[in-house]
Amino acid sequence: MDYIVNGIWGEDSVGDKNDIVCVRVADFDMSKLGISKENLTQRNINMSQQNNRILSQNDILIEKSGGGEKQTVGRVISIDIDEKAVCSNFVGKIAIKSEEIIPRFGTYLFF
Repeated sequence: MDYIVNGIWGEDSVGDKNDIVCVRVADFDMSKLGISKENLTQRNINMSQQNNRILSQNDILIEKSGGGEKQTVGRVISIDIDEKAVCSNFVGKIAIKSEEIIPRFGTYLFF
């Protein structure tokens, strides 16, 4: 593992250079342990706050909040989108060193 960072929610999208996709728990597609690409949310987040939060193909996302009676907290997925994105404040990003562990295998370790 390289580092862990909490997500960020930012402000409403305004159409400037700070607008970015923000992956939410609702975007977790557990059937493929990835991200549902339908209706991805755009948020406005300052570049300085995006730094360590930009998602890459080696990252794992873990749900920190948002569970309910029929849905537990702690679900994990792998990054499988090519868009520049961050994750929301209810999600944590685990940056994996791919030379130490295969990222997809890391996702399975949480099950």
